[in-house]
Amino acid sequence: MKINFLFLFFLFNQYYVLINSQCFLTNNTILSCSGSITSCNLSSIKVLSNSPTKINYPLSKNGSSNTIDLSNLSNGFIFLESTGECFINTPVDPYIKSVDSPPTYGGLTNFTGAFLADEFGQSRIVKMLNVILTITYNSDTRLYSFLNFPKGCGKFDLYGPGKDSIYSGNYKPSTVVDFRKDAKLNNIILVGSNLYNPKININGPNFSDQQDITSINENMDSGYFTVKQIRYCGKWTISLTLCDLQVKDTQPIVLNNEPYIDGITSVSAKDGGNVTINGVNLYSRSLDNPDPSGNKNLTGYSITLPYNKKCVVIDYDFTNGTIICSMPPSNDNEQKKNLNFVLTIDQIYTANINFSYDSPSISTVKQTTFPTSGDAQFTINGKYLNDDSIIMVNVKVPTSNGNIIDYNCSIKSQDEDEMVVGVPLNAYPGYITIVSKNVGENIYSNIGDLSLKPIFNSITKSNTNGQIVTISGISVHTEKLSGSKKVNMSVSVYVSDGIDTKVKCKDPISTNGVNITCLMGPGVGKNLSVSVDINGYQNQNSLYFSYNSPVISSLYQNSSGYVTFYGENFGADPSKISIISSDKSQINVLNANDTSLQFLIPETLNGLNYLNINVGSSNHQNVLSNVEYAVKPTILNITSIPASGGQVTITGHHLSERAAISFRSQRGTPSGIPCNNITVSDNNSVLKCEVYGFSGSQIGENGAGERKTTSGTNHPIFMSIKGRNAINPNNITFSFNPPIVYGSPGVNGLDRKTIYVIGENFNRIGLKVYVGDAECKWPVIYHTFDTITCMLEAVDYSQRSQYENKTFDIKVTVDGQTGFIKNNFTYYFDETSYTTESSKLTSIIPAIVICGSIGLVPIISIGIYIINRNRRLKEIQKILDNKVF
Repeated sequence: MKINFLFLFFLFNQYYVLINSQCFLTNNTILSCSGSITSCNLSSIKVLSNSPTKINYPLSKNGSSNTIDLSNLSNGFIFLESTGECFINTPVDPYIKSVDSPPTYGGLTNFTGAFLADEFGQSRIVKMLNVILTITYNSDTRLYSFLNFPKGCGKFDLYGPGKDSIYSGNYKPSTVVDFRKDAKLNNIILVGSNLYNPKININGPNFSDQQDITSINENMDSGYFTVKQIRYCGKWTISLTLCDLQVKDTQPIVLNNEPYIDGITSVSAKDGGNVTINGVNLYSRSLDNPDPSGNKNLTGYSITLPYNKKCVVIDYDFTNGTIICSMPPSNDNEQKKNLNFVLTIDQIYTANINFSYDSPSISTVKQTTFPTSGDAQFTINGKYLNDDSIIMVNVKVPTSNGNIIDYNCSIKSQDEDEMVVGVPLNAYPGYITIVSKNVGENIYSNIGDLSLKPIFNSITKSNTNGQIVTISGISVHTEKLSGSKKVNMSVSVYVSDGIDTKVKCKDPISTNGVNITCLMGPGVGKNLSVSVDINGYQNQNSLYFSYNSPVISSLYQNSSGYVTFYGENFGADPSKISIISSDKSQINVLNANDTSLQFLIPETLNGLNYLNINVGSSNHQNVLSNVEYAVKPTILNITSIPASGGQVTITGHHLSERAAISFRSQRGTPSGIPCNNITVSDNNSVLKCEVYGFSGSQIGENGAGERKTTSGTNHPIFMSIKGRNAINPNNITFSFNPPIVYGSPGVNGLDRKTIYVIGENFNRIGLKVYVGDAECKWPVIYHTFDTITCMLEAVDYSQRSQYENKTFDIKVTVDGQTGFIKNNFTYYFDETSYTTESSKLTSIIPAIVICGSIGLVPIISIGIYIINRNRRLKEIQKILDNKVF
């Protein structure tokens, strides 16, 4: 016996060495093992610098192999134990599976991967551009983070200890929502996100240059360029580059800087005097070069009028952009009204306006009250504003059908240099004029630049994929009158969360001064700050915009633990979506678009949950609260048990104590065979439950209980949580152990006798007993699950010789499963004591029908036989001793 034991020990050691090399890595993080290995002890960690914890994880069936993805373990896999049957060699370099595109300003960046620490919990080296990245780990989200990702743009490469790149990725792309000239300053405004290394190319008359941004904030989302060239007259083209690349979806700014005179003051025809000229693009290049005495160089200006008159420029006001010239008096024989006043700048660019002596004239127009209804008051500064000839102050207003008509403003007060008028709130910007009566004709003053301050009251919502929205307000014209035609004003509309999201509303337009419509770009969130700029006027009152809240219409969970919610308004940025489960743990969203989002269920999540889905940046989230979600368990393996009942072990993922479990036989009803008293392991990968044996002897005369009888094979597994059945990717079924036949005491062959068959896993359903080729009729389960009685017909005396001194096989079929014992049953034809016959059983070697494949090594079966032989024989003897036949 000692020799046999040593031999058996040697064989088992050889078997251990064999399976110890049956695992390997595929696709960088997939641990693939032979089909005989159903779980692995893996070292995991929740906090870097802590010692790893060894946790047993079940493997998933994948063809002929069992696998597990090391980068998706619930406890944060970082180091693979170097011993045991799941042994592999740890890769030299860390593995980076994915990196969230970092912002161009760097800093915190999330990523996933494996092999990121050693056996002591110390992070391994990951570097970029000679910067060693600092790594942290969040066990709730199973996300690693780089804390010090460098600033940059475009493509990046990460390296481990080796020379080769371990990951290539891209920074977040730049987004431009506003690129325009400031209406009042010589600045080019730039607003967007991830605005790395912005530059502008400036091209104009006899000039071409590139310029860096003058100022930009830390988050690289807003800044400006101060460009002195755009003060000059001429055509200027300004294009933008980011990350040293031309921005394709942002059109260059084209400025046709033609001088334009908005207003001019009148003087006395008798005395002449200083005339103030108000307008735009009135700056001369000569002003950049002071004269020898250090005074303003005004040689770039000339002003002419009829009768060879000249208005000599004597000053330029840099603050207001106005020109002052000295107008000579008018001679008696000269026309006094509507003289063509021509301004020439830099000998090339001209502007003209009608000038009249001794006539009402407009220099500036300024709004002084800002009502929400009625008329707004404006103060007009100029000359001769209390002249008795004034009959009208005229503005233009739109009609309901889109036409433009004159409107006579009410005059509130007036004196020589100032007039106060009431202007309707829907008046077109850019046009106001004073009409006087003179010798049978109407004399129109110069056109004043009327500009009403817009008020924005509300904005409609949009789906996350973007749609046309309406901004309602007062005096929200996007066009102004220039002479007799309408021209577009500089208008910018965008929304921002104040962090890293800015979305442009494209093509803003208003046809009535009451509503602006524009195409809102894709985005997410609520209560986003709205920025509106119309010709330099910005909204002063707070205005907030919200995208529509997410809606879930259906969901799908696959066998790998990936869940997809279908619906609308999820947005396209996974980093802007967070899911919080009932236990306050955070679920990492992997993919998202406007109509779906996908996440991987944490291993620790099971049963019925209520999720909060937050879409948007912090403090700007649309929240879908208390979304009921029952995690479907995944069944990978199940054990069989005796017909007498016992503990069933199920391995898989997301197994839950709240599940309703039963096994549905083909003869069953929806209730099936229940499995109760459920317990689940800490990582929800192992479930144990109890099946209580239901004997055929308990079946009522009407068949009640038949469906619960504990026998048979290939019963479908029903595991339900809130009506959602478990995922069973390999269509695993549950089976009871097949019948085992230990033997029978034999019978007198000349009489029709009841015989007893002793064994295990007997039950009533489909019960058949054969002794040799003879059917033993009317089989009945005599004692629970281990004894059958049946009626064996007597042997014809003439055939006695065919039975005497011979042994016959016993075959028992229960519910489609069969067990037998060879050469066991004896017919005897003389008086023989039962004790003598039954003692034969102690020398029977039990025969077990094994359904399926033979074990890996025959010696294992031999070992099982050696260990269990004496125990089983003792159990048989005990059963026989307690029976009365």
